[in-house]
Amino acid sequence: MTRPSRPNRASLGLRAALLLPIILAWYCGGSPAGPDPTPEPPPPDVPLPAATVEVAPGSVVLRSLGDTETLAATVRSRDGAVLPNASVDWASSDPTVASVDAGTVTALSNGEASVTATSGAASGSAAVRVEQVAARLNVVPRDVSFAAIGDTARLSATAYDGNDHEVADATVEWSSTYPDVATVSDDGLVTAVSPGTAEIVAASGAAKDTVAVNVDSTDRGILCCVLSCRGRPILASQRQVADGRAAVGMVRRGNGDRRPRDRPRTQGKRCRRKPRPGTRTPLASRDIGSL
Repeated sequence: MTRPSRPNRASLGLRAALLLPIILAWYCGGSPAGPDPTPEPPPPDVPLPAATVEVAPGSVVLRSLGDTETLAATVRSRDGAVLPNASVDWASSDPTVASVDAGTVTALSNGEASVTATSGAASGSAAVRVEQVAARLNVVPRDVSFAAIGDTARLSATAYDGNDHEVADATVEWSSTYPDVATVSDDGLVTAVSPGTAEIVAASGAAKDTVAVNVDSTDRGILCCVLSCRGRPILASQRQVADGRAAVGMVRRGNGDRRPRDRPRTQGKRCRRKPRPGTRTPLASRDIGSL
């Protein structure tokens, strides 16, 4: 029986040299086929397309030129997820009324505009209205004095908003604290009614301003004026003579009372002009001034 031959030392050394790299690679976690290939990087995130844009608040009213309001745009995908990094472009339908910069709206003039936020193919908008409101009024002239009943003076009022810009075409309401002293029309015409003092009030919304009015009391005293009736002289105020309302036997005293007298008399100088009996002729202004 033949014994198997034993490998010689040279053959064993060669085999060990060939197996050593494989053993070392296996021990270090490598692969007999060689090092692992470099892994590929993950694909970049593809942004989801915007499906809707919501602008809040949906409507804005600005009461003064220069006032601002900041709008916020929320962009959502088709599944309703918020896209916080979505790019948004802003635009105004009328930049002369309201401008917009990164969502901040500024009032420039009275009117209406639509501010739109756009992201991709989606957009949303907010309605903007600029409507000035008077915050203060300035009435000129600041004080008015009348020397005679029936005199008039014109007042004018200018309104300003909260940022001190003039309010064009502001509605102003006029009133008098004492209409029996001075009245005022809807367009600011003041008329003296009787001696005394009053205030004329101009109002536009919550804004108000007042002007002092003084009616001189000289006209309340007795002026020697003649209206003839059967040849008898009577006393009348300048106003009574001017509009022909003086009556025989009626005397206007210094305190403004009108009392009947059986025998009217003149005070001071007698009027130079003597009317004929049976006529009612008030003196001319030159005659009144000479008394």
